[in-house]
Amino acid sequence: MSYDWIQRLFIENADVYIKIMDSLWSDGEALSDGIARVLESYGVRKGRILDLFCGNGRVAVNLARKGYEVVGVDISMPFIKNAIMKAEKYGVSDKVKFVAGDARRLVELIGNERFDAATIVWTSLGYYDEATDLEVLKQIRKLSNDNGVLIIADTIHRDKIAADGNRSYYQRYGDVIVLQRDVFDPISSKLISDWTILEDEGTVMRKVINSISMEIRVYTVTEMSSILRRAGWGVDSVYGDLRKLQQFHPSRSYMNIVARAI
Repeated sequence: MSYDWIQRLFIENADVYIKIMDSLWSDGEALSDGIARVLESYGVRKGRILDLFCGNGRVAVNLARKGYEVVGVDISMPFIKNAIMKAEKYGVSDKVKFVAGDARRLVELIGNERFDAATIVWTSLGYYDEATDLEVLKQIRKLSNDNGVLIIADTIHRDKIAADGNRSYYQRYGDVIVLQRDVFDPISSKLISDWTILEDEGTVMRKVINSISMEIRVYTVTEMSSILRRAGWGVDSVYGDLRKLQQFHPSRSYMNIVARAI
């Protein structure tokens, strides 16, 4: 399987993807509120959080604004540089640190640091394959305290993807428009998603990226729970929306899983 799309979308065209993330910044604030409420229910009102696949810091920075000490990790150096700028803008440079590197080498990147909680936001698990996801989750467990909490948020799931079937649609993120064609393979449980990205320049639409094809392994709640247990995590609860702490239903677009170290 080729992972060239990760390089193309998150590194070579990082400036475009940063615009997408910037358009979701206020949503990152709302999501961080929900994450903080969940953490508080586990007694984690302060402490250290690992934000994996952190992008440009829309969750990490907002958690730091709530008083947490956060370490954000992402493979994209442009994302990390933008996240550092965001931390400076919001006055939390002393509360959040950003590390550029591959999550598949997480322990090597982080060293002996330990965390009270970890977050993975926006369907980052599944970029590679099930074996890789298991290994990443095991590494997070190694870096977590014995009573650590893991929150996997805003992650697409197989039930909804299979129900939607193959479809073409678009999504607008500020001035960026993503033309998307999704095909679901029920045998491999992979979503094959082709993106063409345009920018609205007022009088014209400029094509920024002609076509990027990505393959994402999508899981059911049951499958993800099984992988988490093998990695040393036990699932406590599943939400459909963390912002309002609404319970999960298969018709919802996302699953949000809260797990504890076991």
